[in-house]
Amino acid sequence: MCISLEQPQQPFITLLGTPIEDRNVTAIARCTTSGFWPASINVVWTFGEYTEQATTLNVTDLGNHSFSLTSDFVSSVNRSQNGKTLTCNVTHVSLTSPTSASVPITVLCK
Repeated sequence: MCISLEQPQQPFITLLGTPIEDRNVTAIARCTTSGFWPASINVVWTFGEYTEQATTLNVTDLGNHSFSLTSDFVSSVNRSQNGKTLTCNVTHVSLTSPTSASVPITVLCK
């Protein structure tokens, strides 16, 4: 029996609304990818100078040795972060180097 490793699809970031300065910690964005096998996958979020290992990964078995991933970036923000880039970096055993997706963040004043 031969098993091949399937690569994750290019990550996709969905903004979950516009963050407002000094509001409590809130989910800002969601990173999704699918079609990979095995299920073990790693996500690191980068926001400006800040880097954070995603600790909550929602990995779903899609059947046929295929999985999907959802990870939310949760943070409080301030006006100095307006225009900074938020990046979702995905690493997986099937990838020779991490794959990523990025979006600029707009922060509204309170």
